[in-house]
Amino acid sequence: MQRPAIDLTGKDTLQQLPALLERADIVLSPDSGPVHIANAVGTRVIGLYACTDPRRTGPYSDLRWTVDRFAEASDKFLGRPASELRWGTKIERAGAMELIGVDAVIDAFDRCANDQAVGAER
Repeated sequence: MQRPAIDLTGKDTLQQLPALLERADIVLSPDSGPVHIANAVGTRVIGLYACTDPRRTGPYSDLRWTVDRFAEASDKFLGRPASELRWGTKIERAGAMELIGVDAVIDAFDRCANDQAVGAER
């Protein structure tokens, strides 16, 4: 990173959020409103998914940097493969997001940042 990350948790308004997300280089977030707003304004998104299926609720324009642990959550918490779940099933269980390891997030960030750097060189 060229500049330190800025934590604006609780310091912005919903009206300010799209402008802030548009100015970000990368947004890292679980499946939430900011992921979709960032995606809509063209900001790269690293989406963290275990409770929801990113094929259904992920950043609609680009899933390349999504960290997807939905299948593992389905196996662990529901005892069956994700392919057998009804479309739209959520796995909102304590510990589901813990299936997303730090190394997977760092890998997604590195791939996203590298892809961004390569795109800037073109």
